[in-house]
Amino acid sequence: MKMESAIHTIPLTLPRHAVSPRQVARAGDVWRLFQEAAVIASEQAGWPAQRFVDEEVGFIVSRMSVSHDHEITYGEPLAAKTWVRDFRRGTLCTREIHLMQGGRRVSRATQQWVHVAAGARGPGGELLTAMRPARASPELLNAFMPVEAKEPSVILPLVSEPLDAAPHYFQMNVWHTWMDPLAHVNHPSYLDWCDEATSRQLTTTGHNPQMMLPVAEQIRYKRGLSAGTNVSVETRILGTTATGDVVLGHRVETDAGQCAIEATTVRRMTGDKQPDWAGVFA
Repeated sequence: MKMESAIHTIPLTLPRHAVSPRQVARAGDVWRLFQEAAVIASEQAGWPAQRFVDEEVGFIVSRMSVSHDHEITYGEPLAAKTWVRDFRRGTLCTREIHLMQGGRRVSRATQQWVHVAAGARGPGGELLTAMRPARASPELLNAFMPVEAKEPSVILPLVSEPLDAAPHYFQMNVWHTWMDPLAHVNHPSYLDWCDEATSRQLTTTGHNPQMMLPVAEQIRYKRGLSAGTNVSVETRILGTTATGDVVLGHRVETDAGQCAIEATTVRRMTGDKQPDWAGVFA
């Protein structure tokens, strides 16, 4: 069996549909590049997607933290460098991924995955019983050997000036066409929802949301969402960083009050002049 005993370098391409009107990648689509890198690294280690299906196991994200050094432009080749940092108790796997473009690092992620045993499925591929955490097989653990690396995991910027205001909400219904191979909402979609909430608030205060830059973000996943579920996206301002970036807290929950994710996003606007973030979210 091929051992994952080194850092993988994987060429990637930013698809055209992932590009904003400013010709740069949206934050959620940067997360999809990270996901693609993790899937390809798994395949190179001897575990392609179909093998997980055949053995009725898989990985789901429990937490993901990302920092952005530079925006990713369309058309220039990308490469991901990725390795497994640790695999605790045979269940909790931490993967590091760095995205490179033009010889420089543009973004990096720390992903925490939970190894699960798949639940029973219906005729349309829908899950009838919940996935459950399970210890990985010796074969999988042998393929995902941790690599010692000095690179630190991603840590979000700290709030230096706390701010408080009432939260903002928008409601939505989860689409059937959003379902991923595990028959639930794929993890980058939640970041799209968080940024949509921020964009809507920027628009109501006269700012162009296309000028928003991703700085960093972290999402903690609580439960998967399936098609047809009504959800509420809550956004509130937490404060600003020492460099003036806004720190926002987000929560997505169902009509029944079940929390799907809790997230923190750090954002700024292009240009030297930043908006009055307290006023935007007042």
